[in-house]
Amino acid sequence: MARQLGNRDSLPFLLMNLGGAIGYQGDYERANACFEEGVEVARHLGSSWLISSVLRDWGEIHLKYHQLDAATAAFQEVLTLTSDSGRDPYLIAQAHYGLAQIAALRGNTTEARRLGTDSLSTFEALGHRKAKAVKVWLHSLPT
Repeated sequence: MARQLGNRDSLPFLLMNLGGAIGYQGDYERANACFEEGVEVARHLGSSWLISSVLRDWGEIHLKYHQLDAATAAFQEVLTLTSDSGRDPYLIAQAHYGLAQIAALRGNTTEARRLGTDSLSTFEALGHRKAKAVKVWLHSLPT
């Protein structure tokens, strides 16, 4: 519908939300198609923040399906884009949390704890509800 109306500004958000919903329902392939188009449109619009937002959600879907290299690439690009375009602490905290989970899955507990702690500190400073989930996750890491 956004395509038909020519509303390209909202299309990346719609594709991001659709990709997330489809991905969480179990269709990784179709979710990827939505995210790929969402990133492409966001890049065309030239908004680093918008690109980072779509990539962050795409990274979470990759992580859900244990596609760790793809998830790492998405989260790393979020960090690159947010450092280039002005720091967005929420996006940075999300990317750090995703990378922390990847480090834990790869058996690098030290890196997982470092990135998770960075994420937690930012979420707490923002007063964001995600701080609680990150804290619980950190406590679940092996010592």
